[in-house]
Amino acid sequence: MRVQDYTVQTVSKEIIDRIDVALENCEDHVLDFKDVEILRFTHEHIARVALKYDLVIKNIMDIKDREKIEYHKALQCQPRARDLTEFKEIFKKRFNIGDICVLDTTLTQSKCRGARRKIAKIMEYLPYGVSLRVYHSSMMQPRFFREHDGPDSAELFCRETIRFDEIFHGDIFIEFPKSQIEQHVIDVLFKE
Repeated sequence: MRVQDYTVQTVSKEIIDRIDVALENCEDHVLDFKDVEILRFTHEHIARVALKYDLVIKNIMDIKDREKIEYHKALQCQPRARDLTEFKEIFKKRFNIGDICVLDTTLTQSKCRGARRKIAKIMEYLPYGVSLRVYHSSMMQPRFFREHDGPDSAELFCRETIRFDEIFHGDIFIEFPKSQIEQHVIDVLFKE
């Protein structure tokens, strides 16, 4: 589906709402932003529609627009809570101690800090946060796990503590694997 069919130049919240209605009866799962400009407060709406219909978004020329949409998609996938106390309870139910997850520090509301997704293991819950075993990206190969006698070797990871308020406010994301590649790496390294 081409966004240009709904607008001449700029994409606003109203345009995204019209596209949302049109997508209900559409089989196409690609949203093409070629030759249009995204207005300032529209990224959250684009992310909502992209998640709702599992859309592939393409031809967004401005990298900042792409980063903002990715940030809002990640934020919308986080558990919903009214306050930090409720968030802690939801988070503890979602991730058990010993679960393998992905620590994502790539996106923040203000900027993109490069690809910073790392495999982590939840070790314990603290009153103010969660203690993680964060595996070194350079060691995410089966031969290193074999050389160091499995995933419990201290040479493969570092310990890190993340505060609940950092996760709650969207500064850091802890999530399940997003792609088949991440899931495959986890299956190969941790299920042996």
